[in-house]
Amino acid sequence: MSHKNRDEHNRWRNKTVAFRVSPEEDEQLEIFVKLSGLTKQDYITRRLLDRAVVVQGNPRVYKALRDQLAAALDRIGAGGFNMECIKSRPLPHVPFEYYFYVQIVCPAGSTGAGCQTLLDTLTSVCSTLRLLGAFTLDSTEK
Repeated sequence: MSHKNRDEHNRWRNKTVAFRVSPEEDEQLEIFVKLSGLTKQDYITRRLLDRAVVVQGNPRVYKALRDQLAAALDRIGAGGFNMECIKSRPLPHVPFEYYFYVQIVCPAGSTGAGCQTLLDTLTSVCSTLRLLGAFTLDSTEK
């Protein structure tokens, strides 16, 4: 028989809850857990009980944030796109969560399909992605 375990708040944790997820859901869950700095058990418990998930800054969280941003930037650069600007804003009513505005310039001669491919690629590393606008630069501008 295994030892009975107490958590850091001296509570007995002797119930098991299990469920199945798709590979895509598992990948997304792993990303959220890494970015939260919590254990998977604590993250899932807090989300299920509608408790706040407050990110505790530590080297692991920093590395996860860096890796997520690098993954998005790699996809932008791999398509030959240039990022001219990136700005962050806090999410309203959600402490310690941010969204980013990114201004991207498509390569010369690229089509709308190439830009759409980039957006489709970014959805694999971004939890939410919205296109706020698109425009063409006049050849005399720059």
